[in-house]
Amino acid sequence: MSAVEIFNELVIRVGILDIYWSEYETLYVRDDKDYSIVEDTAPFFFNSIQLIFAHYLLLEISKLLDSKSYRDKERLCFGQIFSEEELKSLKDLTKNLKSWRNKILAHLDMEVALCKDSLPDIKNNNICEIVKSMKNLLIDFSKKNSIQFGFPVKPFKGTANVLLKYLEEGRRSIVEKAKEIPV
Repeated sequence: MSAVEIFNELVIRVGILDIYWSEYETLYVRDDKDYSIVEDTAPFFFNSIQLIFAHYLLLEISKLLDSKSYRDKERLCFGQIFSEEELKSLKDLTKNLKSWRNKILAHLDMEVALCKDSLPDIKNNNICEIVKSMKNLLIDFSKKNSIQFGFPVKPFKGTANVLLKYLEEGRRSIVEKAKEIPV
């Protein structure tokens, strides 16, 4: 596979990762917004979705930073087109992910499962920085190699923003109807 083919596939995967991060961020990383709509509507559902999103994001990031090969099988990863030196800052950002992948996502480590060992924290802003760093590496690669490209476009309809809008409208409607009930 050529470096350009690998680059194109990495662009797609990082673009999709960015879309998932954006949706996660809209629902769960909101410093200035009211979370009660998510918590009041369906807490178990939204907590489950948060866990699924988080696991997906961590696993996809980990896969993209895997070694170039394992047991004579080539892997699609950043190491195929970037040197260790070029990946150093990205790998520094992701140093805690490997433990999560190996001890929780890919395998269930006994000590962690029984709460006898803990894993390092991974903060939301770490994930945001990792996704940005991946995108920036690909942008730099495209400039060095005179490749024109674009990341996949984020969807405009059916996103988490629309979901939150409809949930809020529903809550307002219920509140208004409750005011009409005689006491």
